[in-house]
Amino acid sequence: MEGASHADEPAGSSATDGASPPSSDATLAADGIAGSARTVALFTAASRCLGLVRDVVCAFFFGAGGLWSAFSIAFMVPNLARRLFGEGALSAAFIPVLTDTIVRDGRQRGRRLSGSVLTLLATVLVGVTVLGCAALLIAFRALDTGANLEAGDAGASLEAGASIPVRTLVLQLSALLLPYMPLICLVAVLGGMLHVHRRFAAPAAAPLVLNGFIIATVLAGSAWGHWEGLSLLYAVAAAVLVAGVVQIVLQLWVLSSIRATPILNRDWGDGDVRRIMLLMSPMVLGMAAVQINTLADSLIALVFVDHPGAPAVLYYAQRLYQVPLGVFAISLATAIFPLLSRMAADHDRQGLARVFERGLRMSLFVAVPACVGLCLTGRSLTQGIFEIWGGRFGPDDTERVSHALWFYSLGIPAYAAQHVLVRTFYAQKISRLPARIAVVMVLLNLTLNLILVQVMDEAGVALATSISAAVQAVWLAVALRRSVPEIRWAPLAGRVLRTVAGSTIMGTVVWLVLQSDALSGGGGLGGHYAPLVRVFVSTSAGVAVYAMTARAIDRQGLGDLLSPSRR
Repeated sequence: MEGASHADEPAGSSATDGASPPSSDATLAADGIAGSARTVALFTAASRCLGLVRDVVCAFFFGAGGLWSAFSIAFMVPNLARRLFGEGALSAAFIPVLTDTIVRDGRQRGRRLSGSVLTLLATVLVGVTVLGCAALLIAFRALDTGANLEAGDAGASLEAGASIPVRTLVLQLSALLLPYMPLICLVAVLGGMLHVHRRFAAPAAAPLVLNGFIIATVLAGSAWGHWEGLSLLYAVAAAVLVAGVVQIVLQLWVLSSIRATPILNRDWGDGDVRRIMLLMSPMVLGMAAVQINTLADSLIALVFVDHPGAPAVLYYAQRLYQVPLGVFAISLATAIFPLLSRMAADHDRQGLARVFERGLRMSLFVAVPACVGLCLTGRSLTQGIFEIWGGRFGPDDTERVSHALWFYSLGIPAYAAQHVLVRTFYAQKISRLPARIAVVMVLLNLTLNLILVQVMDEAGVALATSISAAVQAVWLAVALRRSVPEIRWAPLAGRVLRTVAGSTIMGTVVWLVLQSDALSGGGGLGGHYAPLVRVFVSTSAGVAVYAMTARAIDRQGLGDLLSPSRR
């Protein structure tokens, strides 16, 4: 299933001498990376596929206009909190400390620590939610100006013919969706507990619940309730809240099945709880800056782009480039984090270095060709997924989304590397350095946003994000080289060069396939579905060529993915 070893079973013997070889147990743990990553990737792939179905349905009914721009910004607020308090700073601090506690004091002590963290988090987030909803409602009543929805959305209000300012609608929906924040953050922390016990399937499957509820609500509301526009959007927001409750029940059920259910208590003065809070404090600084910057991207697009659908354009572009990133790169980083934490807890620096090396090379082995493939097929992909089905997503939306997608895709290798690099720091309980780097990168990103959005519209926001991600990945790698000198960077560089070479050959083949008479032009194969045919044929050819190329020039990279027993 998700890994045979439990968190209270040692994965490797302690090694205080950094030059000593890793233990056999540590090697076995490192060899389990691919299996754990594939478990996460399988469920994440299913979630991303269902997420694409969700986006197709929403694009059909809402398009890339002001309505979906408002929802995407409002929905971003609880999701940013999830990344910050759930799977972000809190989990990054919580997983290593919980791992230490279980190794040192046993599973029962770990259950009590988990209960303390849960009650503290719930208390804080419920208070923030109440205050936030009150502030949003006050702002909503005070707001009397804003950019109106475009003509196509103006009739999509509760009263026919009424015009609703986009910024007003953002406040309305934010107040409605804010209670999702404590729900999804608790889901993320419960998922972190499952990760410690090497249970990856349930946390990775949780988004399936959310996507399923949204799809069912939109289709049922439109068909049976005859809802449309704003009425349907409010129904979607309500479905999100219900899905949050169901996700919590799912995580608790799995924890109960492995006898790891948190024992709720309010022992917030406990030493391990204080360790978690002290460790996450600098992480919160760095991650909060990053998450605020993510929200700022959409707000900058809304304010500076003369098109009320600019945030929706960024939303759809992000959804597409995050498919390969989420299916493998984030899944891999999620799978290796407990192993990195275990190596750090056992003072096995050789084991830590080997886990990092394998994680980074596996991540880039997929991320680099994904970058090339999306840059070449992005327009056909956007058209095939969103436009050809009709509805309110039109050719102009395709052009804008595919343009932003191209620039986002350039940063996929950097995004993938970041996840592995940052988790390696956090596993060692080094949090201040990544936080400082993140704050500087936020300032760089905001500066680039304000410059590039003036000449490239929302695509400038995407390019700024990719540039900042590349700079941050390089900076983190340089810092990690000093922190973990046991890492063998020269062989890693050679592997990356092989990956780039294989991706270049793959990209050439994909480009030639796309230029063929059978796939290009209005008379291409597939008729109305020609964009999907182009993506399928070119991607299939690219995957086949990349696999053959990897077998010839980077056999180890292919073996990392296909053979968990390989080192």
